[in-house]
Amino acid sequence: MIAKMPTIAAMAYKYSVGQPFVYPRNDLDYAANFLHMCFAVPAEEYKVDPRIARAMDLIFTLHADHEQNASTSTVRLSGSSDANPFACIAAGVACLWGPAHGGANEAALNMLKEIGTVDRIPEFIARQGQERSVPPDGLRSPRLQELRPARHGDAGDGQGSARSARRAQ
Repeated sequence: MIAKMPTIAAMAYKYSVGQPFVYPRNDLDYAANFLHMCFAVPAEEYKVDPRIARAMDLIFTLHADHEQNASTSTVRLSGSSDANPFACIAAGVACLWGPAHGGANEAALNMLKEIGTVDRIPEFIARQGQERSVPPDGLRSPRLQELRPARHGDAGDGQGSARSARRAQ
């Protein structure tokens, strides 16, 4: 299924922009093939930029190595019941939809749009301490009310969530 994901994603993209589908090529690697299928058109030759292909390969690797997040847990849990693999993946994708999943991908893309060009990187970095800080892992930090002890209290301590909330601060 992982091998088919670039083809499925590229075809969905091509459909969304009203362009014809571009089939995968056997001479390209995983990331380069994905870029080719997304941005080539049948009437013109498309050469994949090796720097962009390398960056895409790193992005895919980072996503694959994202450990046990909510969507991964959802796929594994639904798959443990011997459900249809495509239904399990659909469940994981649905889990990605929720805002509590992290939003790191969208935040990273927004940050890149804000930076714009390579020459603006030092200016962006210099502003980080003044305006906002970007978490090192890009994941959203939980707010106090989202922390389980603050929400449920310590069982049996007689103090409830007020004590837990103070400790979480």
